[in-house]
This record gives sequence, C-alpha cells and structure tokens, in this order.
Amino acid sequence: MVKKPELVTYDGPPACRVACGQEFSGIVDVQGNVYMFGSPDNGQCGNNTEGKFIEKAGKETFHYVEEPLRVDLFVEKDPKTKKVTPIRGVNVKEISCGNTHTVVIDDKNRAFSWGFGGYGRLGHSETGNELVPRLIKFLDGPRRGIRKIVCGGNFNLATSEIPGTVYMWGQYNSTKEANMYPKPIADLSGWNVRSIACGTKGWMIAADESVIGCSPSPCFGELGMGEYKKSSAQPLEITKLEGVHVLACGMGVSHSVFIARNDTDADKKALEKYHSLDQSDLD
Repeated sequence: MVKKPELVTYDGPPACRVACGQEFSGIVDVQGNVYMFGSPDNGQCGNNTEGKFIEKAGKETFHYVEEPLRVDLFVEKDPKTKKVTPIRGVNVKEISCGNTHTVVIDDKNRAFSWGFGGYGRLGHSETGNELVPRLIKFLDGPRRGIRKIVCGGNFNLATSEIPGTVYMWGQYNSTKEANMYPKPIADLSGWNVRSIACGTKGWMIAADESVIGCSPSPCFGELGMGEYKKSSAQPLEITKLEGVHVLACGMGVSHSVFIARNDTDADKKALEKYHSLDQSDLD
C-alpha cells in the first residue's frame, strides 16, 4: 500500500544534495554535513549500529531512524590490524546511494562508503558491513581521488581526478567476478565523460559525442537498442542516439532517460526521428 507523502522534519542548514537507496535516504547540507534516515539493518544510516533488537522470542526487528540524523564519525581502518582511526574535518560535497550502501565524496576528493559490503560494493577489498563511513583507501592520495560518484544496486561508477578514467567496483554482471576495490573500466579509457547514471544492474555514460551503455540480461528495454540488441554485458555505443548530443543520463529500475541538447538546427533535426511518448490515456 502506498502511503500519502509526508514532510520530513529536518532542522539543519539548507540541503544541497539528496540521495535515496532502498528504504533509506541521505542528505548533504551546504556546510558539508551528512544526514541519514530510514532502515539501519545493514548499517546504511552510518550511525554505528544496525538498529537490531529482539521484539519477542524468535523475532528480530529494527529501530528505524525516523528523522534525519547527522553522521558524525568518519574513519580510516587498517585492513590487517582493523585499527580504526577517526578522520576529522570531512566536508562532503557529493552523495549517492545504492540498494543498501552509500558512497560520499568530500572536498578533498576522498571517497567514504558504508552499509552492506556484499560483492565488494564498498571498495575495501572485503565483504564486511561498515556501520560508519570508512575511507576507501585505494582512492586516497595524489591524483587518485574522484570527482563524481553514482551508485547502482550492487556496484558504483566514479569519474577520477585523472581525465578519461572511470572506476567501477562491486558487481553489475552476475556472470563475472566482483571488483573488490575500484578498477578503471578499460573500454572508457580516454573518453571525456560528462554524465553517469546507474540502474540496479546497468549503467549509461554520456561522453564526447556518444552515449555508452551496459545492461546485462535480463534487460527490459533500458539498453535503448530496440530489437537489434536487447542486452549487453559489455559496454557498447548506443547507436540509436547517433547524432544526438546527450547532456545528461538517468537510470532507474529497468528504464533509462536522457536529456538531449536542442539548441541548433542540427540538434533539432537529429531529434525529429523520435516519437513523442503519449500517456494521456493513463490519466
């Protein structure tokens, strides 16, 4: 049953970024603070607890975070000794949520992740859950930071400080091994990327004059290649958008959307071949 919309009580500074996962959400304010709320069952709320308690014999339930709660602790963890060192002065500028995890970027282009760790989606070379934001060590250091992050269901894509480099970690193709830490996508090397979007198990990238996509089977049309090619486990150029300058990509559960430039006569001509989607009969 769908409940009516309700106003979320939030008393912090004005929000500048909002991200939603599966049963949880995150907010970044103009001062670089992070607030989380929703289900904490895999540590998604970053408040150092899974919120689990015994409701009655044989039944577990959770204390949901019902109002935005500020995330106050960011840490670095030694992978061998597990020694935890707090990191001060983290000012977050970007946030993205997957199904059960979150990744943020601060003003030093450092990446922190927390939540469910399955399939390496947190980028720490291990599969354990993280209950507070943990520094992704692979992306820490000169020329190793990231500028943009987008989370998919079990994976993440990020653009590097180094032009022409896109990292992926986690798993979007169940027939391949998961990336336990960020690795460059070889097929995207050298492309001038301006927009990234991730779905539950696929992604789209607008780069230069092309759109490159990947959507393993089963696919429900989100690849955008029509009957010619219904799915692809490897990145490929979306030829159905040939001649169209895509400004931004978006993806959700089994669908993709694109914002196209419509400024010049050439832009308008390229868009003439597309039909308008008429859903007035659904009103």
